[in-house]
Amino acid sequence: MISHQSAAELHGFGHLHPQFVHLCAFGDLRLTDTRLAVHRLRLEPRDVESAGTFNITTPVRTVLDLAAGGISQITLDEVVGDAVAIGRVDPQALYSEAGSSTDRVAERVELALSACS
Repeated sequence: MISHQSAAELHGFGHLHPQFVHLCAFGDLRLTDTRLAVHRLRLEPRDVESAGTFNITTPVRTVLDLAAGGISQITLDEVVGDAVAIGRVDPQALYSEAGSSTDRVAERVELALSACS
Protein backbone atom coordinates (compact mmCIF):
# COMPACT_ATOMS: atom_id res chain seq x y z
CA MET A 1 0.00 0.00 0.00
CA ILE A 2 1.19 3.55 -0.75
CA SER A 3 2.52 5.35 2.33
CA HIS A 4 4.81 8.06 3.69
CA GLN A 5 6.17 10.58 1.14
CA SER A 6 4.34 8.95 -1.78
CA ALA A 7 1.03 9.09 0.09
CA ALA A 8 1.60 12.75 0.96
CA GLU A 9 2.28 13.50 -2.70
CA LEU A 10 -0.91 11.72 -3.79
CA HIS A 11 -2.96 13.45 -1.08
CA GLY A 12 -1.60 16.83 -2.25
CA PHE A 13 0.34 17.63 0.93
CA GLY A 14 3.60 19.55 0.68
CA HIS A 15 6.22 19.43 -2.03
CA LEU A 16 8.12 16.28 -1.12
CA HIS A 17 8.86 14.96 -4.63
CA PRO A 18 9.91 11.51 -3.38
CA GLN A 19 12.74 9.78 -5.22
CA PHE A 20 11.23 6.38 -4.47
CA VAL A 21 7.74 4.95 -4.29
CA HIS A 22 7.09 4.50 -0.58
CA LEU A 23 5.14 1.38 0.31
CA CYS A 24 4.01 -0.10 3.58
CA ALA A 25 4.31 -3.87 3.86
CA PHE A 26 4.21 -6.45 6.60
CA GLY A 27 5.09 -10.08 6.91
CA ASP A 28 7.75 -11.77 4.81
CA LEU A 29 6.97 -9.95 1.59
CA ARG A 30 10.25 -9.38 -0.26
CA LEU A 31 10.38 -6.48 -2.69
CA THR A 32 13.69 -6.01 -4.44
CA ASP A 33 12.95 -3.17 -6.86
CA THR A 34 15.45 -0.37 -6.19
CA ARG A 35 12.79 2.24 -6.95
CA LEU A 36 10.84 1.22 -3.85
CA ALA A 37 11.23 2.32 -0.24
CA VAL A 38 9.53 -0.37 1.84
CA HIS A 39 8.38 0.47 5.36
CA ARG A 40 7.55 -2.48 7.62
CA LEU A 41 4.50 -1.45 9.61
CA ARG A 42 1.38 -3.11 10.85
CA LEU A 43 -1.62 -0.92 10.07
CA GLU A 44 -5.14 -0.94 11.41
CA PRO A 45 -8.04 -0.89 8.92
CA ARG A 46 -8.82 2.69 10.02
CA ASP A 47 -5.35 3.75 8.77
CA VAL A 48 -6.10 2.77 5.17
CA GLU A 49 -8.34 4.10 2.44
CA SER A 50 -8.98 3.04 -1.13
CA ALA A 51 -7.78 5.21 -3.99
CA GLY A 52 -9.41 3.26 -6.77
CA THR A 53 -7.09 0.45 -7.81
CA PHE A 54 -4.73 0.73 -4.85
CA ASN A 55 -4.76 1.41 -1.12
CA ILE A 56 -3.13 4.38 0.53
CA THR A 57 -2.62 5.44 4.13
CA THR A 58 -5.20 7.92 5.36
CA PRO A 59 -4.22 11.58 5.57
CA VAL A 60 -3.83 11.42 9.37
CA ARG A 61 -1.76 8.23 9.24
CA THR A 62 0.38 9.74 6.47
CA VAL A 63 1.17 12.78 8.63
CA LEU A 64 1.99 10.59 11.64
CA ASP A 65 4.30 8.39 9.53
CA LEU A 66 6.11 11.45 8.21
CA ALA A 67 6.41 12.92 11.72
CA ALA A 68 8.04 9.67 12.84
CA GLY A 69 10.37 9.65 9.85
CA GLY A 70 13.27 11.76 8.73
CA ILE A 71 11.65 14.78 7.09
CA SER A 72 12.53 18.21 8.43
CA GLN A 73 10.19 20.11 10.73
CA ILE A 74 9.76 22.81 8.08
CA THR A 75 8.64 20.18 5.57
CA LEU A 76 6.30 18.60 8.11
CA ASP A 77 4.85 22.06 8.84
CA GLU A 78 4.11 22.44 5.12
CA VAL A 79 2.54 18.98 4.89
CA VAL A 80 0.28 19.61 7.89
CA GLY A 81 -0.59 23.12 6.69
CA ASP A 82 -1.66 21.78 3.30
CA ALA A 83 -3.59 18.87 4.83
CA VAL A 84 -5.55 21.23 7.08
CA ALA A 85 -6.02 23.92 4.40
CA ILE A 86 -7.59 21.55 1.87
CA GLY A 87 -9.79 19.96 4.53
CA ARG A 88 -8.29 16.47 4.48
CA VAL A 89 -7.15 16.59 8.11
CA ASP A 90 -9.05 17.87 11.11
CA PRO A 91 -6.51 19.53 13.45
CA GLN A 92 -8.18 18.15 16.59
CA ALA A 93 -8.27 14.61 15.22
CA LEU A 94 -4.60 14.83 14.23
CA TYR A 95 -3.65 16.21 17.64
CA SER A 96 -5.57 13.42 19.37
CA GLU A 97 -4.01 10.67 17.22
CA ALA A 98 -0.53 12.14 17.71
CA GLY A 99 -1.06 11.97 21.47
CA SER A 100 -1.29 8.19 21.15
CA SER A 101 2.06 8.04 19.39
CA THR A 102 5.61 8.57 20.64
CA ASP A 103 6.59 11.79 22.43
CA ARG A 104 8.69 12.83 19.43
CA VAL A 105 5.80 12.41 16.99
CA ALA A 106 3.39 14.23 19.31
CA GLU A 107 5.80 17.13 19.73
CA ARG A 108 6.49 17.43 16.00
CA VAL A 109 2.79 17.34 15.14
CA GLU A 110 1.99 19.93 17.80
CA LEU A 111 4.68 22.23 16.37
CA ALA A 112 3.32 21.74 12.85
CA LEU A 113 -0.24 22.46 13.96
CA SER A 114 0.84 25.63 15.76
CA ALA A 115 2.67 26.76 12.61
CA CYS A 116 -0.49 26.52 10.51
CA SER A 117 -2.87 28.31 12.87
